Amino acid sequence: MVADAPASEPSTPSDAAPDGPAPGASPDGSGDGQGPPPEGPGPGIGSRLWARLDGLTLAQVVILIAALAVLARLLFLGERAAHFDEARVAHWVDYYAETGHFTYRHIIHGPLIQHVDRVLVWLLGNSEFVMRLPVAVLGGLLPAAALLYRRHLRDHEVVILALFLAGNAIMVYYSRFMRSDLLLAAAMFTAFGCILRFYDTRRYRWLYGAAVLVALGFAAKENAVAYLLTWVGATALLADHAMFRPRNYPSGLARLRASWLGAVGAWLLDTLAAFGTWLGALWEEGADSVDVVAPLRRRAARTRAMLARPASPLRRVLRVSGHTLGIAVAAAAVLLFLYAPRGDGLAGLYIDPRPELRAVGFWEGVTNPGKFPTMVEGTVSHTLEEFASWFGASGSTGDEASLMREIRKALGDSTHVTASGEVAGEIERSINVLYYFKPKYLDWVGRFAQVFLNNALVLSVAAVVGFLYERFVATDSRNLVMFTSYIGVVSFLAYPLGMDVFGAWHGVHVVVAVAVPAAVGLGVVYRWGRAAAVRRDHLATALAVVVLVFSSIYVVQVNATGVYTNYGASDNNLAQFAGPQGDLEPFNSQLRRFAAENEGTDVVVYGDNYVSGTSNSLDWRPRCMGPNGWFTSLPVPWYLVKHDAEVACATNQTHLEELVADRPPMVLTDSRYDSTIEDELSGYNATAYLIRKTKYADSDEMVVFLREDLLAGR
Repeated sequence: MVADAPASEPSTPSDAAPDGPAPGASPDGSGDGQGPPPEGPGPGIGSRLWARLDGLTLAQVVILIAALAVLARLLFLGERAAHFDEARVAHWVDYYAETGHFTYRHIIHGPLIQHVDRVLVWLLGNSEFVMRLPVAVLGGLLPAAALLYRRHLRDHEVVILALFLAGNAIMVYYSRFMRSDLLLAAAMFTAFGCILRFYDTRRYRWLYGAAVLVALGFAAKENAVAYLLTWVGATALLADHAMFRPRNYPSGLARLRASWLGAVGAWLLDTLAAFGTWLGALWEEGADSVDVVAPLRRRAARTRAMLARPASPLRRVLRVSGHTLGIAVAAAAVLLFLYAPRGDGLAGLYIDPRPELRAVGFWEGVTNPGKFPTMVEGTVSHTLEEFASWFGASGSTGDEASLMREIRKALGDSTHVTASGEVAGEIERSINVLYYFKPKYLDWVGRFAQVFLNNALVLSVAAVVGFLYERFVATDSRNLVMFTSYIGVVSFLAYPLGMDVFGAWHGVHVVVAVAVPAAVGLGVVYRWGRAAAVRRDHLATALAVVVLVFSSIYVVQVNATGVYTNYGASDNNLAQFAGPQGDLEPFNSQLRRFAAENEGTDVVVYGDNYVSGTSNSLDWRPRCMGPNGWFTSLPVPWYLVKHDAEVACATNQTHLEELVADRPPMVLTDSRYDSTIEDELSGYNATAYLIRKTKYADSDEMVVFLREDLLAGR
């Protein structure tokens, strides 16, 4: 179908290196060519289809995979009921779209999804499909980014990489989920691909693209910093390997000296030495006896001569410095645009005026130059505060928080143990380490491993094979494969350590790393099978075909059962606890009808689990539910706001009696309700919905009372 290109790293930069095989490339197990093309099917439609597919280029194949991936993610996208996290963020996006007030808060994670979804809500309205649409589209397009890696992978490895990104169940499931993890993974995977293209071509436009994508990654979710840290760590390992075993140099130091960094370093040392000699002579002999100007002129002349050379290391440093400034400005502009408040900022979230919370919004600062510095300063300080809060909260669980409260209580106030105190900081860090390397961390690592065994078995096994092959079998280990392998291992072990609640969505950050060695591993099987077919080794060919076909069937089966059918089942470890187990569509459709047709109160919410007192913040609408009731009953409040239902709340039975006297169409409560209220709700039909994956508390099961006369007339 597509010819295989050499997988070695280029010795000279070029943006137009061919993707086809070198003349005479052999089709053996290690070769880059494909040998004689396989015989296609017989004459007819199949033959014409095969000929058409066989003529596709690498780019065409990958784009076709990306197009199919987008289609797969859009299929039945709005069918699943909203998850707890989806509903709360969608609610706040809906408020942003209505009022124009926005401020970055780490509890929602990065602002990117809010800005994009706000536009979509304005254009298309609020729905499960619309809120998930940006993630679905970007998740489907992600396989196209595999083309950025083509100079460092064989062509069939690029195709396999695109297939893993398109078809892995973890990627598909969370491409159909309104969370920012997939947006972050896509931005950073593509950004690193742009960095690779810069390495291949030395064209700085790729670095500008990478900078914008990294900024978008930080605007997607805060743990973008984890990507940068793993990149630095993996680069250090590769640098250590290169210095320890230099390929064409007698030592690592010799290799460093031969590089442009070594040349610039030598020039700096030479300049400092000359300047030191001149100062020494000036000190010993005095200004009258020393020619003050001549040494400086000679040094300036040597510097000009170095700059005049086309390949001057110093010229390169100056050029790099200029581009570095431009790249930093591009990234900063993207971050400022996305993180800056809109409207009244935080003050716009409250009913009562709070001028002390009002911020200068982005458009106000841009259109009024006098306010621009205030807008920038306010955005930077607020963003840093929120990032600090996120880092402080990351990795904390309810159990650990309770543990800290008990320890502080036991120590007493006399120890001044506070969250910001030096003593408290040391105590908390020690507790965190001890706590997490006890069963909680080990349990979450085990659950994380189970997610991959159940939903990414082919990817995981292929990644191990690819790493071992590249490390111990290949003649020259490719830096890209080793780099991504290191990142994959560290990410797999580190993400359970940083989780505040367990979620399989963290797996997407591991998948985008190990997909590269996995493509290499499955590529080994592909090449082995092709080589066996050429030498007519039918047994080996059959084994390779069985592995490839079984892998494909397995991936399709996992997606069919875990993504498209049993997406909320209690035994589906892709589904996080806070999502509804069953279908909420009957409740959703009835609520939609009542809100549109009924006059007066549409819904009464009853019970202290769902009603915690009226809030003065517009964060929690309907406001009568209060913050605790609002969070406990999610995703229900989003559905109430989405359909613009008229809602009243009752905290006690007396109040409930008053409200139901007008016979509202719907009454909501939880499974703990007192059976005596059924007398007040005579003529209502009760239906239970599990709004969590598994019922751990009474509030996890919502009971909906519907007027029977309205049901009869539907």
